[in-house]
Amino acid sequence: MKKHWLWIVTILWICFIFGNSLMNAELSGNTSGNLSRILFDLLMKAGITITFDAFHHFIRKLAHFTEYFILAMLVCLSLKYQPLRISRKTCFLCFMVITPCVDEFIQHFVPGRYGAFSDCLLDMSGFCTGAFIFFCLYGLGRKMFSR
Repeated sequence: MKKHWLWIVTILWICFIFGNSLMNAELSGNTSGNLSRILFDLLMKAGITITFDAFHHFIRKLAHFTEYFILAMLVCLSLKYQPLRISRKTCFLCFMVITPCVDEFIQHFVPGRYGAFSDCLLDMSGFCTGAFIFFCLYGLGRKMFSR
């Protein structure tokens, strides 16, 4: 069971992502809006000027990127320590492509929400960035500890 913890955490993270997509537009907007207001106030105090709507849009897109950045780290860790019976490359590509597509598809059935291909691309870029950082850190860590 110990070996499967990473996959369990990975699946739970995907459930978290899908759960965010299942929020109706009002709830989703309020959730990201509350965080945006806090951060927006900090920016204003620091003397940085931007419109709230632009900043809120940025925060929402950053959330997409970050969710999939974290997912990539979890998938890479899971594949490193407990590979599945299919190839690592196939598994990696499935998580990178299918998960964001399903995530955006879900939104078509949620009141006030819609799925966007551009969000799929943003999710995939977050995934690729997370995987790139993982491989850089893993390679660096492996070199540091092999001495």
